[in-house]
Amino acid sequence: EILNRNLDIRWGSNSRVDTISEERVQWMKKAGCWIIGFGFESGSQENLTRMKKRITLEQSRNAVNICRKYGVKTYGLFLIGLPWETRQMVEETIAFMKELNPNFVDVHIAYPLPGTEYYRIAKEMGMFTDEDLKSGDYSKAIIHTSDLSADDLVKLRRKALMSFYLRPSYILQTVRNIRSFKILKGYIRSGLRLVKGFAFS
Repeated sequence: EILNRNLDIRWGSNSRVDTISEERVQWMKKAGCWIIGFGFESGSQENLTRMKKRITLEQSRNAVNICRKYGVKTYGLFLIGLPWETRQMVEETIAFMKELNPNFVDVHIAYPLPGTEYYRIAKEMGMFTDEDLKSGDYSKAIIHTSDLSADDLVKLRRKALMSFYLRPSYILQTVRNIRSFKILKGYIRSGLRLVKGFAFS
């Protein structure tokens, strides 16, 4: 419809790594799509299987490569803190995040939403109380895993984001792609918020 009406707009979208294709990305790019968000979730295949994500690490790599080929930016979402997750699994996710090297990332700490299987499992394991849910969000941990405390998860999330965004190669790559002073100011503000947020958390 956007192409048929010859509309000049920029927009973003979410997609699964197992449904994206070169043809789809080409059409999205022509229609003005500049960024696609993917739920990569984890760098551990064991973790992906246990959370029933039904994707592979190779599909995640392929999705990023296709988008990069056609000049569409990628936004990667990752998840840590599932009941069975170990420190090694989180470290694998951090390493995979850097390997994929999407343009932007965020790391959420698993949150037991009522009605989900995760809620049921965590509740049965006594990992939280309903009172805990009132003060939780995706950047804070209200439960622990079999191997990691709530404090460990918060620190690992901080490590993941800081080690991704503060890489010299990422900073250089980002600066090279800046096309206006307005965009540069936006990146600087975002970077300062990131550092400030973790410095006082």
